[in-house]
Amino acid sequence: APIVVLADTAGKAGGRSAARLIKVSRGNGAPNDDGLLVWAGKKDDDPAALAEARNNMDKETEDEHRRLLYVAMTRAADRLIVGCALPAREKEAKDGSWYRLIRDALEASSDLVKSSPHSEFGVTHRYEKPLAHTPPQKAEGDDTAPEQDNPPPRQSAPPFLRQSAKQEMPARILMRPSDLHDDAQPYERSAESAQLRQRAILRGTLIHRLLQALPNIAPDKRRLAAERFLARQAADLTQAARDALKDQVLALMLDARFADVFAPSSRAEVSITGIVKRDGRPDALVSGQIDRLCVTKDEILIIDYKTNHNPPRAGEKQPDAYCRQLALYRHVLAKIYPGRLVRAALLWTETPEIIELSDEELSPALANIISA
Repeated sequence: APIVVLADTAGKAGGRSAARLIKVSRGNGAPNDDGLLVWAGKKDDDPAALAEARNNMDKETEDEHRRLLYVAMTRAADRLIVGCALPAREKEAKDGSWYRLIRDALEASSDLVKSSPHSEFGVTHRYEKPLAHTPPQKAEGDDTAPEQDNPPPRQSAPPFLRQSAKQEMPARILMRPSDLHDDAQPYERSAESAQLRQRAILRGTLIHRLLQALPNIAPDKRRLAAERFLARQAADLTQAARDALKDQVLALMLDARFADVFAPSSRAEVSITGIVKRDGRPDALVSGQIDRLCVTKDEILIIDYKTNHNPPRAGEKQPDAYCRQLALYRHVLAKIYPGRLVRAALLWTETPEIIELSDEELSPALANIISA
């Protein structure tokens, strides 16, 4: 990077605490033996083997300390800024710290120009390579006193340092279609019992799982697979209820309008992303997941499952939030597959029923998102 800042360089290698776990090699161990970890006491009490191991570990720590310093310093292309925050009651960085290593090396160099400008925050030390040109020589007999290299006057910090940064508009905002459901449960009456709601959720989960798995099973084996699944996962339901649920799911999959979306070539749980440009506002990054998707050469079919209890029927107004959600999906898919018709539908698991949303419902919903 052009500028690299080492903000806190006062500490020494290994930190303040002395090492307690020390690796000691086995005297009779194999060449690549990992050795033993010893819990060390006071340094003065070390036996010879432990003292040698401690010295070796200290050397390795110091070597790594200097290697990291080398890496940090060589990241700077133009300027390296070294800071030293001293702990309380200490007036000098510790010997062997990055600050001392850097400062002592710079002070010992005869190839650098040093200056110590004053600022509101105290004295800083600046080391630079000398300029490529040499200053002009005074003419013989010129008694003019040389200019004094006075330090620049102390200056106050610029006002912006004490002001909060202005709020910046993001280049894009993240918009998840499933988060737009301000009216996601418009058909759940307040007087409905929790038991009815739980039943609707259970039905939705079972139907969702069946519609996710059955398309990948041969048509002549789907009925048996559905019976076995419901026997395991819906044992609390009566046999009549399980049979009715199975028949409803199989009938949905045979709906001629949406047969392709439940064909083996279709896909479940498809994640999509795209951009929606909005009037006078940052673009929206759309991220969502389509419950069922089928892509053909002529059209795209998408279905989203909903578990609301007492949902609207065909011909009735569908919830605005769900219209916005499918409008966004349709908009993104139309960009991915230009020239193809994108059809979107809701699958109400409580009924169960598939209701396709018309362009008259989806286009205004998208327009509201773009202009809102």
